[in-house]
Amino acid sequence: MTWDDFKEDYDRLSNGILIGIVFAALGLYLSKWYFTSDWNYSWSGFVPVIKAYTTDILTIAVIPNVLLFYFGYFHWKMDEAVKGVVFTVLVLVGLTIAFI
Repeated sequence: MTWDDFKEDYDRLSNGILIGIVFAALGLYLSKWYFTSDWNYSWSGFVPVIKAYTTDILTIAVIPNVLLFYFGYFHWKMDEAVKGVVFTVLVLVGLTIAFI
């Protein structure tokens, strides 16, 4: 499979949304570890931490998507998938503003 075949198969909006959700979840999990310093800390106990450090947690959760945007758009030219990643980031930020 050549690079052009890969891009043709995976350069889709739905793939970008899915990857954006996965990377945001990974960022949220890493922020949980960073702010609690304990892998066994419960998610229910993490809610007050989220409310206290909303901006910091959102930043850590969005960084993987920003890196994906950088490589996907500027280096790999996967424009449709990058639209999905940007959409995911905008929804994540909107939900954060609306509910926290």
